[in-house]
Amino acid sequence: MSYLYFYRKQRRLSQSEVAGRMGVSQSAWAAWEAGERPAPMHILLEVCPEHAPPKVTDKHLKFFRRHLGLTQAQAAELCGTSATTWCKWERGFHQPPTGFGYVLQNALKDPHTRPMTIAQLRKFRKTYNVTRARVADHFGVCEDTVTGWEIGMEAMPLDMGERLARLATILTTGAGK
Repeated sequence: MSYLYFYRKQRRLSQSEVAGRMGVSQSAWAAWEAGERPAPMHILLEVCPEHAPPKVTDKHLKFFRRHLGLTQAQAAELCGTSATTWCKWERGFHQPPTGFGYVLQNALKDPHTRPMTIAQLRKFRKTYNVTRARVADHFGVCEDTVTGWEIGMEAMPLDMGERLARLATILTTGAGK
């Protein structure tokens, strides 16, 4: 069951009632609750504020980069973004996406392992036409965890890229079917 289902049941609300309170349609809520589509970040943060990812500011980015002795281009590459985007974040012109704090945490844990980004995980699933359930099965986690990775609510494992590469091999060679 999803967080949204438990949130609704805990408050003894119907799908229509909770959707009305959140300002969304009942059909949208039902699709999110059933896991057919991921809920938008603002809904998830309303429902589960305790799961909000760490907020990253321009000061965090500067500290991170200087701590590791990296140029902006090197830090951007390590975290899977462009140098231009990193520069805009570091100067405070734009904010990093929600969930980017987890990418930074993983990079600080092991600066030699390039953390996978949300966009890279989505691209992998689309390229190989892999369901969240299949990824969850491969990692030995529940499907909600994979959804959490994709929307930035949970940190991805440091070896995510390596493990998805093994899954890609299984999918392309037909092994493990």
